[in-house]
Amino acid sequence: MGLIALLIALAVLYNEKIPAGLQRDAWYSDWCSSLTYLPRGLPRLLVGLGLPVIGLDVLLRFVDGWVFGLVSLAVAVAVLLYSFGRGDVVDDIAALADDAENEDMQGVFLRAEALSGQTDAPERDVADDAALSGQVINALSYRFMEHVFAVVFWFFVLGPAAALLYRLLWLSAQAKEADLVESTDQSTAEDTDMVASDDVGENPKDNASLARNWLYWAEWLPVRALGLILAVVGNFGSCVETWLESLVSTESSPSLLGAFVSTSFTPDSADADASVGSRLATQVRSLESLFFRCALAWLVFVAVVTVSF
Repeated sequence: MGLIALLIALAVLYNEKIPAGLQRDAWYSDWCSSLTYLPRGLPRLLVGLGLPVIGLDVLLRFVDGWVFGLVSLAVAVAVLLYSFGRGDVVDDIAALADDAENEDMQGVFLRAEALSGQTDAPERDVADDAALSGQVINALSYRFMEHVFAVVFWFFVLGPAAALLYRLLWLSAQAKEADLVESTDQSTAEDTDMVASDDVGENPKDNASLARNWLYWAEWLPVRALGLILAVVGNFGSCVETWLESLVSTESSPSLLGAFVSTSFTPDSADADASVGSRLATQVRSLESLFFRCALAWLVFVAVVTVSF
């Protein structure tokens, strides 16, 4: 059933737009906001992440076998569709390529920065072509990983609950201050003062920072699994060297993925007289087919393992 759910979800992802109603995150924001009675940091994050995941696992066990397993299949597909990343990777690639082709390097920089998922990324000079190209590759590589690959990876390894946990953890890591703590109305001035004093020094980013640390480790295996697949579908020798170095590396996920991609593929050739933007646009568009080959290779691997065992 897991393989069938995966095939259906990927077919929807690549051939249709995921219904917006399946990827609404307001419920999770409201849920986290309701946990202000818990101590900030670890307790709040554990409960915020743990209860929805445990609830899903209980639900899947409860409906297991209903209507020949079709109910479990429907739940698994719905969870996968919810857990896939927000937006569309293909649209992101097209938008970046269009900006580059129009020589809008500031637009390229801003899009790449937004897609990288790094709130503390170092500033880049948009006039530095090599650095900007590297940032774009890092951003799009991470975008593909968090959007599709990490979700599919954890779904295959640990099931729908793990896929949901990854997405909720990602949302927590990306959350703004208002998403993590929401003040409640108090009936007296004394109560208001107590709440204010309790929140003094409480930086909701502490929760986001903790979630980012957990997210790094949640992405450790998927990042390196994707690196190995990139070696298989691309330049094996060069990419494997980078992959072996990654086993002891503490680089961020976007940086490692960018290194894997840079050593694994040769972009489509561009006109030698073309502008910097045109060459970058050609390079960006080449990534779409590379990412599709990676998704296909992982799907073949999952199918072989499922059939074999």
